[in-house]
Amino acid sequence: MTNSVIADLFGGNGGPRVPAASNLPTELSLALNTALDRMLMARAFGQKAYSGDRDYNQVLGYPDTLDINDFVDRYKRQDIAARVVDLPPQDTWKKPPPVTEDGDDGTEFVRTWEALVDKMRVFSTLTRLDRVSGIGRYGVLYMGYRDGEEDASQPVNTASLSRPEDLIFLRPFSEQNVTIDAYETDKGSERFGLPTIYKLGVDGGLKLPVHYTRILHVADNRLDSDIYGTPRLELVYNRLDDLLVAIGAPAEMPGVDDETVSGEEWLRNACPDGVGDFATLVRRIENVSAAPAAREHVFNGLGVPSIRDLGDGP
Repeated sequence: MTNSVIADLFGGNGGPRVPAASNLPTELSLALNTALDRMLMARAFGQKAYSGDRDYNQVLGYPDTLDINDFVDRYKRQDIAARVVDLPPQDTWKKPPPVTEDGDDGTEFVRTWEALVDKMRVFSTLTRLDRVSGIGRYGVLYMGYRDGEEDASQPVNTASLSRPEDLIFLRPFSEQNVTIDAYETDKGSERFGLPTIYKLGVDGGLKLPVHYTRILHVADNRLDSDIYGTPRLELVYNRLDDLLVAIGAPAEMPGVDDETVSGEEWLRNACPDGVGDFATLVRRIENVSAAPAAREHVFNGLGVPSIRDLGDGP
């Protein structure tokens, strides 16, 4: 493969020449290392380069923006994504916290609490709430009270609550099924800027207005907002994309098992869009550090035992 061909593929003058792997075409080894060098530099300097003219999210195939639907879809379809979300709640709630009254666990209050826990499945519900709040930016727990108020958009009538039985149900909702409909606008209120009315999506698509006094709002990993946290999948979303590509790459690589296909033909077939396509493939394979077995699987498909066999540089 000539330098001009490599320049066409990778947008440079051919890049550094590296020792070829024993069972990999020299031109493929060179192209692969050139792409990796560029990708490592991109990682060091952020998502854009050349005064913003090159957008690495676009080059590498990552989405610029993510919303709750992206996180929910990934949670439902990718096992590792579900593990990222579920592990903290499972670890937190596997041993429920003890409840005592002045250090005594045999009082009437404690017995009443334990009966309520059993009846309402409190810790199971809190585990679900922890999970749904981690998928998106927040989650809520809708608490149903027997307070004589039929309109849930009105504040809880606390004067009518006197027994544990006045708590009727506990229902967790993810951000996907919640809309914040109104906020506190009174600058003299301690709740200024916080939600006052939520709309909950219940079965059948109905949006039920609910007052904030009937809601427990949970936001994980908050930064500059008291309402919205950071979804647990947001920081690892690109790595999850990398993993999907790495695991599925061998089946999508035309000519890998065909010894009659030259390195240049293989590159052209596997990467018709040049740097954007090939760099995406290599970048994602190289980046699956959390799943070395998957990465080795891909490079074995290329005929290379590991990324180290591609050489260290010129």
